[in-house]
Amino acid sequence: MEEELLDEDYRASITFQMGSFKRFIQEAIAKNDGDKFDTMVNFITKNLPLVDKRVQNAIYLSFLGNWIFPKTPI
Repeated sequence: MEEELLDEDYRASITFQMGSFKRFIQEAIAKNDGDKFDTMVNFITKNLPLVDKRVQNAIYLSFLGNWIFPKTPI
């Protein structure tokens, strides 16, 4: 996914990609899989500064916007 995130040809579909990534991380949250959650958050944190503002905005809105956390934290 890193190559796609940084590839100019894929930037038009970043909202869809982040939607898929969000579902993947939401599954980790639901399964209380802290290792998978940490890996994905680290990936986003590492790569967010490498993309332009439009892609950052798509990440904020599509990925970070609406996580559902269980009552018991990871």
